[in-house]
Amino acid sequence: MVCLRQVAPYNEWGSTTLKSMLDGDDGGAGILLTLDVTASKSVIEKAAASLNIKPEPMDISEDVSQQNAVHRQPSNAMSPAEVWSAVLSSNFDTASKSCLMTLLKIIDNILSRSDPKVRCIRYGNPNFQSKVASCKGALEFLYSLGFVSTYAVFGNMSEPESLELKNESRQVLLRGREVLILSAKKDFGVEDDDLPKMPMAPVISTSTALKTPAANTAANSSRTQEFNIYKGHSTNIAAQQAGAPDPYADKSLSTTERALQNLETKKRNMEKQLQSSVEVDRCLIAYLPGDGPVTGSSSAVAQESKGDSSLLAGRMKRMEEERRKREEGGFTTKAMRDLERMKKAKVYSHAQIRINFPDGSHLHARFLPTETISTVYDIVRSSFETNCQSDFELYVAPPRRLLTDTKTLEDEGLVPAAKIHVSWKSNLGDLTIGGFLRKELFNVNSNAKNISIFPESKPIMLDKKAPPSNASSTVGNDDGQSKEEQLMARMMGKGLLGGKKKSTGNAGNAGDIGDKKGKPKWFK
Repeated sequence: MVCLRQVAPYNEWGSTTLKSMLDGDDGGAGILLTLDVTASKSVIEKAAASLNIKPEPMDISEDVSQQNAVHRQPSNAMSPAEVWSAVLSSNFDTASKSCLMTLLKIIDNILSRSDPKVRCIRYGNPNFQSKVASCKGALEFLYSLGFVSTYAVFGNMSEPESLELKNESRQVLLRGREVLILSAKKDFGVEDDDLPKMPMAPVISTSTALKTPAANTAANSSRTQEFNIYKGHSTNIAAQQAGAPDPYADKSLSTTERALQNLETKKRNMEKQLQSSVEVDRCLIAYLPGDGPVTGSSSAVAQESKGDSSLLAGRMKRMEEERRKREEGGFTTKAMRDLERMKKAKVYSHAQIRINFPDGSHLHARFLPTETISTVYDIVRSSFETNCQSDFELYVAPPRRLLTDTKTLEDEGLVPAAKIHVSWKSNLGDLTIGGFLRKELFNVNSNAKNISIFPESKPIMLDKKAPPSNASSTVGNDDGQSKEEQLMARMMGKGLLGGKKKSTGNAGNAGDIGDKKGKPKWFK
């Protein structure tokens, strides 16, 4: 039987021969012509008359999926336990045991994998033929699990082409597996160690999802989720199969992100210890122009004594070092940069803020680094007299930049200390200097004014390479030379490079070792 698949247009039927369409075959073995037309019945009769054949209607199902294959299911539905008992009574023990182990592998593959390939068994497979198909009643056991035999339209209709799992149910598969496990222990004496372990449920992904409504819904929902390329997506499959907890359960954090998380937790704990009394005592003090606290920090005095040129040179040097680090540092992620910044950061007990008013008077107050600018607004308003309430803005300069209410002091760069300026939105009228501030803020006792206002700081990570504070870096070196210079001096005759030689007990022999510059006579 030859199935003619070549298409011949209607206007070429008069000149087209079967021999030309069959590449030289005259069609003596018989030809099946399939006409795919949607016209009236007269068109089909006219085409049949031109070929001198009598058309006969075929019984074609309306379901397209049934045109290419024929499915056969068992007439009487039986449970897996009933079918397996019939298999044991109809076959020898050796064949039944081999069939049992093969069926267990088929069920475990379906339970543990979402691949459609494991749900379709080719009937002509040699292993399947020798172990399952040859065992009487084994196919009926697969039918009880939801398998259906598929037969080709053209071919051997006595044997199925494949077995497909059309009606999948995990409960039915587990029930069939339990029947096989009990039979293996009871009927064949198989030990537990020789039986396969219970498989884990498969992890459904978009690439291996089953073509079922539930699987498609899960796949579509996973596609809609936003994928972050900067975040690790690790899954420990071995731990899932063994039933152990997933070490990446915390949203797959990387090592750098975990270290950053630990430092942030440590920072919060240190802030609780240092900043416990700030909200209770703001140390709100008002000063007139020319008056104010005197800081006892020698480093601050040294900074103020420097000129603009030295400060500018120091800033340019720091900027150049930062630029060189960025160029030579290579590729770094945001988590790596945040971790490096957190290692160098410090935790301050409070942020000391000086609020300068246009008339020269100013307020001093303490705030938490995590407090917002709106809190600063509230404290400034609370310091005004009741009859002098007016709208204002807070800004820093230079350059002039307004502060955002929702940002924290740490976000605005006001930690550990900063100066904030007040800009009035309306005229206050004729008031004395500082007359808009409450009088009791100026009458603070001298002891409170003399308290050190600079915040206390602690590093988040202690620098292990830094020497202790009580140790001198120039031990045994009165001239302040480095270790390299001392080593070079010893190599060149124990003289100090570019400096004085240490006095020895024999001054006359000192000149024999080296000259006044610390170089030996033999050194070229």
